[in-house]
Amino acid sequence: MNNPLRTPEDYELFLYTITDKFPSVHHSTLTFIRKGAFLARVAGELFFEHEIRVVVRERILYDRLPAVIDWYGYEVWKGSNIAEENRLSGAKQQFPILNENVRQVDWP
Repeated sequence: MNNPLRTPEDYELFLYTITDKFPSVHHSTLTFIRKGAFLARVAGELFFEHEIRVVVRERILYDRLPAVIDWYGYEVWKGSNIAEENRLSGAKQQFPILNENVRQVDWP
């Protein structure tokens, strides 16, 4: 699978096997929740060594394929302190595999 956003099923498989593909992820609670014919949400956390965790929230559109992440929020925590927060901007720099699949939109 070159592009995990090729289909909704590919992205769902990618999310549910993330600990197999990336050994640095010790545990994952990510869930892929379909919200209709062309919309899904991803929510959950990724847990790493040294009390580091990433809180993930994404909105996925798949009315056209490959799917598009049109809204996201990521928070990086170290213990009980937030280390970094990223919403809407920066996905293309941080996640180059998603370059053509991330679109910025206004979100209330």
